[in-house]
Formats: sequence, structure tokens, C-alpha cells
Amino acid sequence: MYGSVGGSISGVLHMVAKRPYISAAIAVLASVAVATSLAPPPPPTPPPPPAPIVVASDVPFLVAPPGVLGPALATTRPVPTVVGYCDLVGTVVNNVCKAHLDDAALRLRRDPGSTLVVSGTPRRAAKVKRYLTSGEGKAGIDPPRITLSTAGRSGDIVELVVVPAGAAPASAAAGSGK
Repeated sequence: MYGSVGGSISGVLHMVAKRPYISAAIAVLASVAVATSLAPPPPPTPPPPPAPIVVASDVPFLVAPPGVLGPALATTRPVPTVVGYCDLVGTVVNNVCKAHLDDAALRLRRDPGSTLVVSGTPRRAAKVKRYLTSGEGKAGIDPPRITLSTAGRSGDIVELVVVPAGAAPASAAAGSGK
């Protein structure tokens, strides 16, 4: 019997044949199922129309007199940016330092008016300048665009500061960090 009402197919057919209301109900359910599966889905609802733009003609506008905002906005100048520090052991340029130097060279190439300030001991700063101009880095930066700031510096750390065109003088940007 498998837990069904009729037990077998022949039993179901016998039950339907003896009771015509069951066959009518099955026929109605089958026709409803076929009709709903063949009917196309309803069309999507259109989006609502955009809200109208209302312009009030009686609202006063504030207009600044000529020259009031101009000088305030014109005084913004680019600022020097510390692009990295090189921790040199002797005069060996390690891979981390090379990455900082390559970043500085890329910034100098992108902005032809910018300069680089290298702050460190004379020997280490000269090694960094040589790397950027004609050394291992092959960056080909013009030597006059690199300023060495060696006054009062000691230790292995060399600071790299890119000074964009129009920023404070290169000597003011040097010696700001470690």
C-alpha cells in the first residue's frame, strides 16, 4: 500500500471510476495548473516619474564681491612630502631604500619642476644622489634637482623629501624628520 489512499494504480483508477466527483476535481486542478503555467507573467510596473524641479524665484542668492574669495584660494601652495627614509649601513643601498629612491625618482619624473632634498651625513647623502643620477638606479635625474642637506646630521638614516614646484624652498623642507 505504500501509505497511499488507493494502494496501487489500479486501486486509484477503480476509486476514480466509482466516484465521478473525484475525477472532476482532478480535472479542474489539472486545468488550473496547466493554465497558470502557460500564462505569461504580468508586465513589470513602470518606474514613477521623476519629481519636478522647482525653482523659487524669490530666494535670494549670496554672491561674494569680486576678489573676496580669490586671494584666500590662491594662497594654497603645494607642500613638501617625505617619501621615505633610507637606513644605509655604510654606503650600501638595500632593497627597501631602493624602493623609496625609485618612488622619489618617479615623483620627480612626473613633476618636472619639483626637487628632492636628501638629508643625511655627507657620505650617505652623496651615495643616494649618485644612485638617482648616474648610479645603479639608472633613474637619470638631473643632479641640480637634488639638494643635499648634511648640516648637523649623523647616523645611518637618510631622509628623502620631494619639494613640488611652488612649495617652500628646499632648505626649509630639509631636516624635518628622524
